[in-house]
Amino acid sequence: MISMVDALTLWVVMMALAATPSTSVALVLTRSAASGVAAGAAVAVGIVLGDLLFVCLALLGMSALAESLSGAFYWVRLACGSYLIYLGWRCWRAAPQSANPRVTATPGGLWRDTLTGLLITLADVKAIVFYASLFPAFVDLSRMTLQGLSVVMVITIVAVGGTKLAYAYGAHRIAQATLTQRFASPAQRIGGTLLGAIGLYLVIGA
Repeated sequence: MISMVDALTLWVVMMALAATPSTSVALVLTRSAASGVAAGAAVAVGIVLGDLLFVCLALLGMSALAESLSGAFYWVRLACGSYLIYLGWRCWRAAPQSANPRVTATPGGLWRDTLTGLLITLADVKAIVFYASLFPAFVDLSRMTLQGLSVVMVITIVAVGGTKLAYAYGAHRIAQATLTQRFASPAQRIGGTLLGAIGLYLVIGA
């Protein structure tokens, strides 16, 4: 069973890492500003799912697993980067939204955002390093019980998911408050450029 001190320490560390500017934060901000808070929340769900998967992999000996699956991580990173470049291109090609648009998120679009969040987490080298090297310093994996695993997963959901949702809500409110018809097209293209840049970074880093 994980102690209260270890649980609190892990929560603070994971929340701080989730709040640190990164490709996942940029993706949440971009999707929320462009398509509404639901899109950003869907990306956050995918990110949390990726982190939960890493928690499970850490219990199975992630260092050895990551080394054996290095080729798979390469293709995941390449696919995620290519998809983000495609999304950025679509933002450039799409007609600018009107001021204060009523964004209606479709189930298909939300599933794509969730998948993107999952892929970008699986392709994140920093996440792999954290769960393979630093995570065991906060959690004794050799003595982990089912109850302790449940606690760690709850901490992951609250720390990572809560932080990303805060980013999603903040980006959406800022976009709603400042986006006018005059600046709609430039803002949309800036978002598309940011998505493309994130994708290019992942592709080059692969």
